[in-house]
Amino acid sequence: MTDAMGNDRPMERLPVTSTRHELNFAALSPFDFERLCLWLISRRPSYSNAEHIGAAGRDHGRDIVARRWVDGRVELVYVQCKRLRSTPGRQVFASEIAKISAAVVQGVIARPDRIVFIVTQYLSGDLRASVSALCQEVGYAVEFLGLSELDRDVNADAEILAEFFDLTPRLTAAWRPAGVPFERVTPRHLGPARLGFVNRTAELGLLEGAVASRTASSKVLVIEGPSGAGKSRLAEEWAQRNKSGYPDGQLLVDFRALRASPAGGVAEALRLSAY
Repeated sequence: MTDAMGNDRPMERLPVTSTRHELNFAALSPFDFERLCLWLISRRPSYSNAEHIGAAGRDHGRDIVARRWVDGRVELVYVQCKRLRSTPGRQVFASEIAKISAAVVQGVIARPDRIVFIVTQYLSGDLRASVSALCQEVGYAVEFLGLSELDRDVNADAEILAEFFDLTPRLTAAWRPAGVPFERVTPRHLGPARLGFVNRTAELGLLEGAVASRTASSKVLVIEGPSGAGKSRLAEEWAQRNKSGYPDGQLLVDFRALRASPAGGVAEALRLSAY
């Protein structure tokens, strides 16, 4: 390459600035998108104890709750997962901020230190600044993962690509993380383990015994109990502790998200066609 004076100059490597988006987040179910967000948050440096609590209508503006270590102290973080088909306006965020603030005032939830918005649309600088000002008014720090950041972070994680999009990254020795198999896609629906499970030793023992005593004709176990007693959390904890015994994978479907689904919704939620 030559300059205006005819002198030879080394060709500069320009940064890639394409906004082409390869991942179809819209094809994910609401439950799977929130689960993807849980995986992303759980993998972020300094974040811990991420928990998916996004039961529609009862989350008070929180799809995920997590803790974040900052300068020797712990922040309480609420995460909102927005799988949108069009660019959101300021009011979308204002509504969620107001919902959280109202629940805090009523004593229903604790006051957060930070709100993270994960959104499947590009967010302009002006919109981010406007929403940041809203959060500042009520004393919350705010963070955004718009489509640019979301696409970048998901493409950088081989397990998330395989789990949610059935994609296998290019197999190069420099890129491939140690110990990550690419020969096939193995379903890992459980996600990261959660902390804070206590006082269920007896129930876990009963579940272990029931699994051990299964016969060829009884392969389904049912945990019975009143709503809110912790049945799902118990099953999840047992599965997390025993998932090494199921190397072919683990499947999970949240029936709360399927109440309004047509017949066949379970198969769709499990994405059985991907396996």
